[in-house]
Amino acid sequence: MKTFVYLTILIVMVSIVNMYVMHVAFRDPFMNVTEYEFTDREFVRTEINLRVHKFDTPDELYLAISPYLGYDDYHRRYGFSMWSPDTGHCDIFVTKPKNDIDLNTWGHELAHCVYGDWHKSYDENRLK
Repeated sequence: MKTFVYLTILIVMVSIVNMYVMHVAFRDPFMNVTEYEFTDREFVRTEINLRVHKFDTPDELYLAISPYLGYDDYHRRYGFSMWSPDTGHCDIFVTKPKNDIDLNTWGHELAHCVYGDWHKSYDENRLK
């Protein structure tokens, strides 16, 4: 029974990631302002040890992730993830979903858990 639950959760998570990647590929007008492109993948994981850190506001989120950011990284974030390609452990930091854009962020961060570093940096993406 436990295996069935884990497999079901994994299938749902991979489905969400795939829907997100398709969403990015077709440039949905509701996409987040930055519109990251799926350019490459660092790795592909099919099993993940996922921990989700949920916050009420983007400001609370930023306070929680600021220790992990560079000193000159000031751009507004709606999500953040940290992953280990070796262990499959992944933490995503997101706001509690209030709309489909928030759920897009959840998918974006979950994609990092599955594919690692799959898009250009914020600054590279902004200058395209």
